[in-house]
Amino acid sequence: MAIKLLEPLSVDGERISVTSGARKRFLREATAARAIESEHVVKSFELGMDDALGRPYIVMELLKGTDLASVLAKRSPLAPRTVPRIGVQAARGLGAAHAAGIVHRDVKPSNVFLHHDQDSVVVKVCDFGIAKTVAGIGADRASLELTRTGGFLGSPRYMSPEQAKDAKGVDRRSDVWSLCVTLYESLTGTELWAGCTSLGEVIVAICTETIEPLERAAPWVDPGLARIVERGLVRDPERRWQSMSELEQALGRWVGSRSTLLASDLMRFEPPVMRARRSRAG
Repeated sequence: MAIKLLEPLSVDGERISVTSGARKRFLREATAARAIESEHVVKSFELGMDDALGRPYIVMELLKGTDLASVLAKRSPLAPRTVPRIGVQAARGLGAAHAAGIVHRDVKPSNVFLHHDQDSVVVKVCDFGIAKTVAGIGADRASLELTRTGGFLGSPRYMSPEQAKDAKGVDRRSDVWSLCVTLYESLTGTELWAGCTSLGEVIVAICTETIEPLERAAPWVDPGLARIVERGLVRDPERRWQSMSELEQALGRWVGSRSTLLASDLMRFEPPVMRARRSRAG
């Protein structure tokens, strides 16, 4: 087991007391994770208060490995056969959250943990700090929503168009968009909206800019797999995958006979186009 303790902020070496917003987010993470039953969500066992330090803590399962963002920073793009395996497991975890009435709202590579369990790798979705409970399910909606004054909920580059406009009004299809942005980045080795230099530009791009088709961004990806990811990136939620179950089933057809994810699957993939260029240069 591991213990996560809410630490005060430090600015220019000076410690600042924990804000009420940070405390709410921390408590939200523990509460949401405990409500979800899935091996693909980081387990939270206990929530308490350290009386000596006056700060809350969470007792969580101990993970071994790294997050997907760290892997992509070193080894992207990933092999097309690997990405569906990651996507299926992440979708399974998020689907369990949705079944519990919880929308994550901050799905991104750094919140997709690749836990090494003996010879295999198990995908674990983590950080439910800005999750929301869908109206009518679970606890009172007003008590579970979290806002930031003058800011956005979620990581701008991965948020859906509807979340960019109104973070409170999103449903599970917003998580579908964010997971598919993550899969797109894993397949191409490039970030969407990478040319944007300000938050405003990112928001405008998410809501209006054409996403480069995978056919051009990653021509080594099979068109069938590309269509699955691109359907999750349709701006109109009604035309997107309507649930994580739908996305999981679609990706499952590309997993093949071996559904297990291995550490060797996470090695850097060299696209045929780049391999041919290297051969010609040599």
